[in-house]
Amino acid sequence: MQAQIDPRRGWLTGLTPREPDARGQELAGAAAREASRFGLPAPAVLVTAGDAAELIGGPVRGSDLIAAFMRRPAQGSRPTVLVQIASPGVAGLTVRHARRNGQPVAGLTGSSGWLVDGRKLVLECAQGMVSVRLDGGPPGDAAPGLTRLAPVIAARLASAADPTPA
Repeated sequence: MQAQIDPRRGWLTGLTPREPDARGQELAGAAAREASRFGLPAPAVLVTAGDAAELIGGPVRGSDLIAAFMRRPAQGSRPTVLVQIASPGVAGLTVRHARRNGQPVAGLTGSSGWLVDGRKLVLECAQGMVSVRLDGGPPGDAAPGLTRLAPVIAARLASAADPTPA
């Protein structure tokens, strides 16, 4: 990420995602290893390029970040799909907010899920929490795609929790 700071006020005025360099790849690998300690797959496994392309409506490029995975359109700067994962101890605040303010998503195996503000999907499972947020599109455009994607992510979480072959 590249931060833009207002030098007069010292305020953060923007963040620009950047493609990963060698250090970014190293940090992303460390994040995936840390996620695996809690039985969570890496964010890029939970939301594939195909999943993100369906949400955005076109081809995407990926950027591995330390604690998240971001997918952006191949051309232009918007919209953006942000995938975050958290262990159970860290996930509590996000999950409580989703329970209070979100709409439950039905039909999930091994997870509970909520759609918050029509742009953010929060899934809670025994291993922790996964959040998928679509930013930059018109309001309400994300809800149908996120609702369709929820059972897919829940199944990927369930298979990570139960490594026995089906």
